[in-house]
Parts: sequence; structure tokens; C-alpha cells
Amino acid sequence: MVDFPTYVDINVFVYWLGNHPSFGETAHGWIKRIEEAPRGRYMTSSLTLYETPVIIASLTGGILRDSSLVEGVINPIT
Repeated sequence: MVDFPTYVDINVFVYWLGNHPSFGETAHGWIKRIEEAPRGRYMTSSLTLYETPVIIASLTGGILRDSSLVEGVINPIT
């Protein structure tokens, strides 16, 4: 039997990094579970690395030219 990885939607990262008032804690729990899982157990789209900074910038009023914003979003994901 082949075990396929579980897909992690971009919303998990946005809720976690954006400290969402309703879903932030749940997303943080999922992230902890992902970090503790064997490599390859979870996956996300390569587009997540592009879309997450755009969404976080939109929510916070930040700009994508701000390298600290982009690094602050990308580094925790990778």
C-alpha cells in the first residue's frame, strides 16, 4: 500500500502567520503536527510560497518590496 502525502492548504499558513482570531490556534496546532511528522508526510503547492506573502501583505498593509515582510513569511514555511 502506498501512503500519499496529506495536502496542506494555504489557509493554514495564512491563519497561522496572520494570528487569525478564530483559526490561528488551530492552524498553529496543525503546523506543530506537520513539523513533528516524518519528512514527506505533508505537502503544499509551490504557489503557497508566492501567495502567502501577498495575502499577509494585504492583511497587514505591508508591501512586497519590504524584504523583512517576505522573509518573515517565507522562512517559517520553509
